[in-house]
Amino acid sequence: MYYMGLSGAIQEMYDGDPSILRAADLADLLQYPVSKEAQAVVGILMTETIQWQFDNGIKKRNPKADVVERMRSTIAALLGDLLVAALNEEAEGFCRRPSDKASFKTTLAESRLYEALKRDWADLGYIEVAIGFRGSQSWENGEVLYSGNRSSRWVTRLRATAKLLGLLEEHGITPQGAGNHFRRNLDKSVPIVLKADKKGPLKGKRMPVPQSPKADQLAAEVTEINRFLAEYSLSIGPAPYLYRSYNNGDTEEFDWNLGGRFYAPEGSYLYWPSQKRLQMEIEGSSVVEIDITACQLTILHALMGVELDLSTDPFQIDGLDRSRAKKIFNVIVGMGGVPSDNPNGPLTNKWADEHQLLCSKFPVLKEIQAKGWNSLKLQVLDADIMRDTLLTLFREHQAPALPVHDCLIVRKQDADLAEEVFGQAFEDRLGVRPMFTRESLG
Repeated sequence: MYYMGLSGAIQEMYDGDPSILRAADLADLLQYPVSKEAQAVVGILMTETIQWQFDNGIKKRNPKADVVERMRSTIAALLGDLLVAALNEEAEGFCRRPSDKASFKTTLAESRLYEALKRDWADLGYIEVAIGFRGSQSWENGEVLYSGNRSSRWVTRLRATAKLLGLLEEHGITPQGAGNHFRRNLDKSVPIVLKADKKGPLKGKRMPVPQSPKADQLAAEVTEINRFLAEYSLSIGPAPYLYRSYNNGDTEEFDWNLGGRFYAPEGSYLYWPSQKRLQMEIEGSSVVEIDITACQLTILHALMGVELDLSTDPFQIDGLDRSRAKKIFNVIVGMGGVPSDNPNGPLTNKWADEHQLLCSKFPVLKEIQAKGWNSLKLQVLDADIMRDTLLTLFREHQAPALPVHDCLIVRKQDADLAEEVFGQAFEDRLGVRPMFTRESLG
């Protein structure tokens, strides 16, 4: 891999597996320093960068006060993201950042100053920079990149060097403790995301969130959750930024009633396997995952007023593999009814038999089309239950928790409390108390 140095020459920097670069998460440049130690490092880097520019003829006079403040903000935003990226083992510390000027409007950085830092810090030995590139056709197999071909398809990757991490460590700042020194600017964050119908003319693209009392309330709730989480120390770095994503915003039936689940930026804990999530710590405490057993199945039965037997695994059905049973259930609920045809043509005898087995076990599936229920409408219910749970835990008990759709991650000492609050929130909305499972490392 290559970077552009002060001389303008392209120099070899990185020749590892290209899949490492693909695993890089976005540097959204929204972090700012909150500790004296972080502010001190920002000051050191700013002084050294300005001196470097003087020494190399880039600057001939001291920057004005307003430029100094914008430079300080840009340095802090980049430094915070590099620190968090150092925790991404799959990407070996790389993060990615597009350079188009328009993308900087929603950041704490200035495009021109960021480009200068990218150049100068590479020469100072503080970062490694992989310029925009295009992968080979055999990318997944780890084959070499077209490294001499700059392209906007794969944006520039950056990572902190040992020199930069060493400077931070000298001031007591480590990637694991980044949340104690940097915070995300929530005023520039987007707590609500609205997407169009995937089958409509906009093909699932993001839409502007319309201004309304309902939208304002939803955004305020998510922001409150994010501000609370930011006060706690996590072993995975700064608290993840959460947002709620709604679907089918361009349809007549949309009224903040489709989707709405909590998400976090790609690469965050939400996308990790359960065993990796269980390795994190909150305030130095090990964690427990509390999961609603057969959540959407339970919600569906509650909506239909039908009792669901959860004394045994509901998806253990004679003559039907468990994973197959869950897949077929998801297809039926996703389509909003029992399909008469599968995606590849008329139902085969096997498909018909499988649907019959599942519908015999859960007759409510035959009624969901007439009742108008589907997965997006069920999701907004479990998401609202999660919202109610988080706000109660935070407001009344000061108990930090992280959502994973219909699952809750809490400190071990908060597990009983969290399960009670979670169960009560579910019962308040649907009139039944769900079953829970817990998982921890021991």
